[in-house]
Amino acid sequence: MAEGIAVKDLFPQGRNSIFVHYNVQNNNIMIVISAGELRNNMKKYLDMAATERVVIQRGSTEMFELVKKDRIEEPGMEDLERAITSDELIRRIIPRIEKLFVK
Repeated sequence: MAEGIAVKDLFPQGRNSIFVHYNVQNNNIMIVISAGELRNNMKKYLDMAATERVVIQRGSTEMFELVKKDRIEEPGMEDLERAITSDELIRRIIPRIEKLFVK
């Protein structure tokens, strides 16, 4: 284990484990919970993820980080900022179509 990291297993006997990792060097706390613990206490960990780092460990090889976001940004989302409604599209395009048929 890395120097400056303290780990405490709060429930060593149970399957729904909670580990608290504390990094002394940069004062960071990270909670590592099992998937079962998350399932049993979802609201608690969703609330906690707003202010703390929460990691879910599934089995011995998979880890996921629970992160609160105010808004999800996906590639191409900036185009939605310029989007128009279908009514606006029709309002803009009908005069142009009519203009094509006027002689």
